[in-house]
Amino acid sequence: DLPTPSGSRHLRILGEIQDYSWSGGLLVTDLDVMSRLWKSTGLTYVDVQVADPSQVAAVKGRIAELTQNEYAAYVMDRNDIIGIADDVLRQSTSAASVQVWLASIIGFLGIGNSLVVGVLQRQREIGLLRAVGMPRGQLQRTVAIEALLIGVSAGLLGMAGGLLGGWMPLRHFT
Repeated sequence: DLPTPSGSRHLRILGEIQDYSWSGGLLVTDLDVMSRLWKSTGLTYVDVQVADPSQVAAVKGRIAELTQNEYAAYVMDRNDIIGIADDVLRQSTSAASVQVWLASIIGFLGIGNSLVVGVLQRQREIGLLRAVGMPRGQLQRTVAIEALLIGVSAGLLGMAGGLLGGWMPLRHFT
C-alpha cells in the first residue's frame, strides 16, 4: 500500500532486485501509472540495458538526441556513474587523508620526543656504561635498537587502534 495524492493505493509487487543506486529504496513503475496515481508527468530516472556493449555510446548519443528538446536529461553510462561515485568518495575522504598525515607527523614527533627524553634521563647510565668500557658504536646500536623497538611497537599499536577506530563506525554503514 502506497500513499498517493488521491489516497492510499494497493499495488502488487511483481519482482524484487537489489539496487544500491539510492539509499532510500527504489520503486519501478510504468510512466502511465505514475502520472495517473501521483498526478506527475515528470520522469526521474530511466535505466536502459544495452545488449551489445559496443553500442553503448551510440545508444547514449541517440537518447541524448531524442530528449534534447523535451527533457533536461543527463545521459550517463555505467562508467560515468562509477566516475561520479569515485569522485564523491575521493572528495569525502580527502579530509581523512589530511588527518592521517597529521596523526603520522604527531606520532613521529612523539616517538622522537620519548627517545630524546629517554636518552637525557639515562645520561648517568650511559656515562657509566662508557666508563666500564662499552664502545661508542655498541652504545649507539643499543639506542638505535631501542628506538626501532619503540617505533615498531608504537606503529603496530597505532595501526591496530586505527583499524579498530575505522571499523567500528564503518560496521554501521556496511
